[in-house]
Amino acid sequence: CFKYGIVNFFNLPSEPIVDYFFKRNGKDIPIYQTFKIAGTIISIVVPIDKLSILIAVSIMIIGVAIFQLFPKTLLGLFDASETMIAIGVPALRIISLSFLFAGYCIIVGSVFQALGKGKLSFISSVLRQGIVYCPLVTVLPRLFGLTGMYIVQPIADWMSAIIVLLLSKSIFQEIRNMEA
Repeated sequence: CFKYGIVNFFNLPSEPIVDYFFKRNGKDIPIYQTFKIAGTIISIVVPIDKLSILIAVSIMIIGVAIFQLFPKTLLGLFDASETMIAIGVPALRIISLSFLFAGYCIIVGSVFQALGKGKLSFISSVLRQGIVYCPLVTVLPRLFGLTGMYIVQPIADWMSAIIVLLLSKSIFQEIRNMEA
């Protein structure tokens, strides 16, 4: 989807830049210096100052607004039948609620990767589309029918965002403690 492409436009350059400052001249430097240096030089790609997260979530808010306000128009782009519009409008409105949480998870997962926290990056990626999603997609449609299918992604992204937030809080707290 177009909005994910825009989020990745801000996300992808952050990894090598943060990694470069983290491993400047082949030597590891403390994480707090990494963000101090990168935050000073290229703040747009360094999520610790929250700018990248703010940009990603803002883009996703725009996506949610478009999907909430114009679902019929969006479906019309694909020459949707009346039946498809009847099914698709509530689907787009419900599924679009996941965009906000997905943007956050994408950016923070990238930060984990750039800081050499591969396990945390892996966990943040697998949570959304695997660990949380698979049980939900098995259970919710059986309980709630088609609506259950629609709510799977928003719930999976919401739960994943909470876990990623908890994982990132410990790293960001460690950084703040080093700066003090």
